[in-house]
Amino acid sequence: MARIQDIGLSGADEPSILGGWEGRVLLTHDASTITRHAYERVAAGKPMPGIFETSRGIPLCD
Repeated sequence: MARIQDIGLSGADEPSILGGWEGRVLLTHDASTITRHAYERVAAGKPMPGIFETSRGIPLCD
């Protein structure tokens, strides 16, 4: 498990995060924009291991 901050992508835009995520499944609160970028990656034939979107009320990390 890694956080965006742990791999140097803190503050990066969504396409950069998805491209730099190195085959990991992404767990996010960002249901408003990240899904669109994931679909764009798939349509472009780029790797997209997966995304889990969860409610903001559920903590992602301790």
